[in-house]
Amino acid sequence: MRTISRRSFTRKSAVISTGIALTPAALPWKKEQDKPGIPLGGPLFSSFNNPDDWIRRVRESGYTAAYCPLEPGAGADQIRAYRQAASKADIVIAEVGAWSNPISPDKNQREAAIDKCIKSLHLADEIGASCCVNISGSRNPKHWAGPHHDNLTDEVFEMVVETTRKIIDHVK
Repeated sequence: MRTISRRSFTRKSAVISTGIALTPAALPWKKEQDKPGIPLGGPLFSSFNNPDDWIRRVRESGYTAAYCPLEPGAGADQIRAYRQAASKADIVIAEVGAWSNPISPDKNQREAAIDKCIKSLHLADEIGASCCVNISGSRNPKHWAGPHHDNLTDEVFEMVVETTRKIIDHVK
């Protein structure tokens, strides 16, 4: 039996995964007859006042994907208007950022972060975003995304799992 090193396996897997990901048929939101490629998005460095203005800014930047233009707590009518504008313009709302520390050692920060994650995931669901992004967090009391020796313990792993379940179960 031939063995393969972890590094070699990882490298080969990455190449294969990239090849699969770049094929138009692998893109679930696109049909083969649609324009080929992967939606490209990034930050907008100009402000906008409404869905049409947002779409214009996204297109001016050369993007076919964009960060969610709204914050958690936006009204249902506003969410619907931006979702419809994106759909009509063939713009993918790629992500809602929930950047926070849901496993903070500070109870108030942890609860606020979990609340932010719940609201952000709900917004992602409502606006049709492809994902809601965050990190698992850190037990570092000074840097919300910083290293800490407790981050790699079984106890913190269980905390991350339970926190994630709590967020997902709350949003359903």
